[in-house]
Amino acid sequence: MIERIKCFIDSNVWLYLFDPTSLKYKVARKLIKRNFVFLSVQVVNEVGRNLKDPKKPFKYTESQLREVIRYLYSPRFTFVELTKEVYYKASELREKYGFGYYDGIIVSAALFGKVKILYSEDMHDDLEVEGVLKIVNPFQK
Repeated sequence: MIERIKCFIDSNVWLYLFDPTSLKYKVARKLIKRNFVFLSVQVVNEVGRNLKDPKKPFKYTESQLREVIRYLYSPRFTFVELTKEVYYKASELREKYGFGYYDGIIVSAALFGKVKILYSEDMHDDLEVEGVLKIVNPFQK
């Protein structure tokens, strides 16, 4: 039996779920289906922005975007609230680990969600943060 873990999934991984033509679609789908998934409003914002960006391949309509938002806010996922404590911790993480501004917030939210793994395609693969969170690029494995 496959162990279900608590994980935070970054927006770049979610985007593959909304693009079934992508070679990475199956990996993203499996991660999201098989785990206890955490995310934040930042992830919703980044996914929505990318799905509506005319320079990106998605070309989602507003109706399709509403369906994505409805799905992301479904009870099967857990949201980590972006509190001032999350932002303060993000600042500390940026100093300590060199994360970019938004990546620091994602990592901080994952820590506040008390998850074991943060799946992200564009962060420091295999980095252990604060001794409790591992960043994993699911497409490298």
